[in-house]
Amino acid sequence: LISWCFGGFLEAAAGYGTAVAIPIGILIALGFNPLKAAIASLVANTVPTAFGAVGIPVSILAEQVNLPVFTLGGTIIMQLALFNILLPFVIICIIGGGLKAIRGVFFITLICGITTLVPQYFVAIHLGAELPAFAGSLVSLFAVAILGRLRNGKTAPEWRIETSHTRETTPRSAKVLFRVGSIYLFIFIFILLCSPLFPAVKAAASQLASVLHFTLADGKTLALKIEWVTTPGMLIIFATLIGGFIQGASARGMLE
Repeated sequence: LISWCFGGFLEAAAGYGTAVAIPIGILIALGFNPLKAAIASLVANTVPTAFGAVGIPVSILAEQVNLPVFTLGGTIIMQLALFNILLPFVIICIIGGGLKAIRGVFFITLICGITTLVPQYFVAIHLGAELPAFAGSLVSLFAVAILGRLRNGKTAPEWRIETSHTRETTPRSAKVLFRVGSIYLFIFIFILLCSPLFPAVKAAASQLASVLHFTLADGKTLALKIEWVTTPGMLIIFATLIGGFIQGASARGMLE
């Protein structure tokens, strides 16, 4: 749930190390061995980095090599299909100290990989590079959470993954959870609105753009179009500012 599903969502939304640093901190706070938590989170962040933050690497590559982003995204996911299935098992083995840790959670771990792979592929070939990592991480997160809730029976003591300590936690209100996750929530919403799912919104937002012309050495002119609203980087900035205000940050504080 934390390293693979939530970490994958963080990589899709922000990238730049957040998908490793945040899950490590959560796992350590839950009592897991710090070294194992770090290794598991690093391993979990191998596949999601193919699309990076909001699919920027794939989108840019598609433009540079003049390939349809739908075809390129689908091909990348198929190349990583085996790793999508196997890496959740590897993470369990790292945290649990060996293959014995898989016993009792084999089915959930398998479903975790499958529910990551399938949504990613279909979203990539139909909607582009921005949303596949979001779709895979969110679907797998809900699938694992639901299966964990429905799971009957307790794991035998010899197959349990023990943590160094346990403590009672107070359930957080929906308001608190919204404030904490507001930045990532708005990133997802903005990217979704600017995707092919909402062509009218995307078309309207794309009107705010500039075209820069550069003269190359051979005398040809290169036109570079900058879309000031629909560019993934700008969407992240907008979401960060709105989420920051919701969390109580001042404009001056965020600029500093």
